[in-house]
Amino acid sequence: MARKNIFQLVEENYDIKSEVAKIYDLYYNKIYFTSEYRSYPLSDFIECYLFKEWKYRGTCIDVDEYLKRVDADVSDEDDITEERIINFLDVMENFIKLYFDNAYELYNQNEIEYYDDFTNVFENLIKTLENRMGLTTREYKDRIIIYPKNAPLEKVVDICNDEDVQWELIRYVREELSLSGKRKSLAYFATNLYIEEDKNEKDEKIKSLVNKANNILNNLHIRHNNKTGKWENKALEGISEKDAISFCD
Repeated sequence: MARKNIFQLVEENYDIKSEVAKIYDLYYNKIYFTSEYRSYPLSDFIECYLFKEWKYRGTCIDVDEYLKRVDADVSDEDDITEERIINFLDVMENFIKLYFDNAYELYNQNEIEYYDDFTNVFENLIKTLENRMGLTTREYKDRIIIYPKNAPLEKVVDICNDEDVQWELIRYVREELSLSGKRKSLAYFATNLYIEEDKNEKDEKIKSLVNKANNILNNLHIRHNNKTGKWENKALEGISEKDAISFCD
């Protein structure tokens, strides 16, 4: 009987929860930063130098409180959900960015440097886990967001110059929105992406797509419906919420 080689085994035996536990342990215990006076793991380093000035911490007074508030506490390996893992990775990505955004100033003021393992091991473990989970990252203004890989979404985001529209597109895919939330997002897209019929458009495929989009926007009352009373369009009256969400998507 043929045996699997070691390269097959190392790939097949990759375990997401074990990898999360490994990253969590390194975050709290592995020395990655050194200054003139002492050395730090990432957790202590963020706490000591960067967290209190970080504008996205809300009212959290320390990093542990922040992890709990954003549902990113993965300390209990038996109680780790996929959503919590993604949130934890999101936090780690933003802490890494927070350091590199301030690295020059930190070195000048406190002679703080990082060991190569911080990028070669720690950051690499995070990127590998994201890839295994089918996730991708994008910088939005001055923060990092993680969301499921989605080829059509990436295409649209890449050609869209408005960062707020980019964020709304990613939020639509990433978050589990209610029908009301989806309608609000689509109304936002309709306005900001100018989804309107253009009498001067010559491309029949584009005209057809815009016509279909307008039909859904109006029939689901995502965009105002000018037909009221006996003229009101009731083509989708009585549609279930599940089907309405499918139309939105």
